[in-house]
Amino acid sequence: MMQNKDNLSLLSMTDSAIIAEIGHNLKSIRLQKNISQQKLSEISGLDRTTISRMERDGNATLINVVRVLRALNKLDVINAFQAPPNISPMQMLKSKKKERKYASSKRRTSGDPPW
Repeated sequence: MMQNKDNLSLLSMTDSAIIAEIGHNLKSIRLQKNISQQKLSEISGLDRTTISRMERDGNATLINVVRVLRALNKLDVINAFQAPPNISPMQMLKSKKKERKYASSKRRTSGDPPW
């Protein structure tokens, strides 16, 4: 969601405008999938007026947003909320010690040619 907006424009938007943008994007996804509000309400278990309000002005609870995302098969957008794993400075140092710095050559035996 909100793929059309870059972070800078999102930062300049009010909270209400961002919520409305989420509703607009949910509507766009629904229309791209050629699903009516009535069909989405049946799939999600929500009332059609709830979906209409959600799309019009973003008026929705978080549980209803999840229900709509699930019905639209778009739960993957929730991955954006996952924080990247933190690596402590000590772990970084330990991992650097394990990195190879040089390639080793094949050991020659007495019968091997020098090349």
